[in-house]
This record gives sequence, C-alpha cells and structure tokens, in this order.
Amino acid sequence: MTPKKVNGNFSSVLKPAKTSLKPYPIFKEIFSSNLGQYFVKNGEESVALNIAGHLFNKIGNCVLNNIEQDYNRKVFYPFTKAVEISVLDNGEFLVK
Repeated sequence: MTPKKVNGNFSSVLKPAKTSLKPYPIFKEIFSSNLGQYFVKNGEESVALNIAGHLFNKIGNCVLNNIEQDYNRKVFYPFTKAVEISVLDNGEFLVK
C-alpha cells in the first residue's frame, strides 16, 4: 500500500478518530494533536517516513521535558549522542 502524501497539513486528511486508547499523561498533547490523530486514524497502515520521524521527534521532546520538569534533571546535552536511556530502581535516569 502506498502512503498518502500529506506535506505537513494533517488536517486535510484527518477526521477525528474515535478510539479506546488511553495515552500516558505526558503524551496527551501528542495524542490529541492532528499528528497523533493521523496515526490513530491510519491504524496499521503505512505512513510516510517523514511523518513517522516527526512523531518520534515529538515523543522525544515530551520525554525530555517530563524528565526535566518532574525530576529536575537535565539528561540531554546538545551535540552529544545517547546510546541508551534506562530508568533505575530508585526512579533516576541513566544515560549512556
């Protein structure tokens, strides 16, 4: 199946999707956005790689923002490479 070409305007192919999925609280903003609803609507269908990359970028930003706000820890430093992020038993994050 060939993915639909969207060019960043998700509302042109989107109608609000009804779903029973419940996102983690930190991802509610993404889930309710046009981008999140686009993925919900498409289900298991293929999407363009740039749209998937856009979603992963937003997810990463949400995770970093949550860590900085809730744990008062900075785990990302520009121009560094994170190979692995783990949550320790005491709730702290370990970045390798």
